[in-house]
Amino acid sequence: MTAWILSLLLMLAPPEQYVVHHARFGLETVGEREARYLSIAIDIAEELEEVPEHRRRWLGALLVSVAYLESGFAPDVDLGPCAPVRGRCDGGRAVSLWQLHGHPEQAGDRPAAVATAIDQILQSASACRRYGPDAILRVYASGSCERGAAASARRVTLARRLVLFH
Repeated sequence: MTAWILSLLLMLAPPEQYVVHHARFGLETVGEREARYLSIAIDIAEELEEVPEHRRRWLGALLVSVAYLESGFAPDVDLGPCAPVRGRCDGGRAVSLWQLHGHPEQAGDRPAAVATAIDQILQSASACRRYGPDAILRVYASGSCERGAAASARRVTLARRLVLFH
């Protein structure tokens, strides 16, 4: 599972294309970004061990999709604190690659953030299932099954593509 998740991260945001400066840690080199991606993949795979095996790949794809579309795997969002400039990190209210609200203690605690993201994704899917398969992340994206249709559909569509990636 770790190797597959890592391959998804590398495909979506190739490290050599996204070398960035992190206000707290300085320039993130390609090697450092690759190492951080491996750490992300390990943390996701370890948390997915708690999920029934038949749901791991789909949930893994959803986690990667949400993280990519919420944060682009940016180092400041991942390691904390996020630089809330130009609307990033919801003005400083959101933490982690999954842009979680109400969990400031999870800034920089990726395993805890993965576990919370899994819980929130599953709760959203349960709440919005009746709106159709593209709606399962509406609560996650907007707080309501009646809103967030476009954001949910983007995340679910990307996750469907990722599930097929080998």
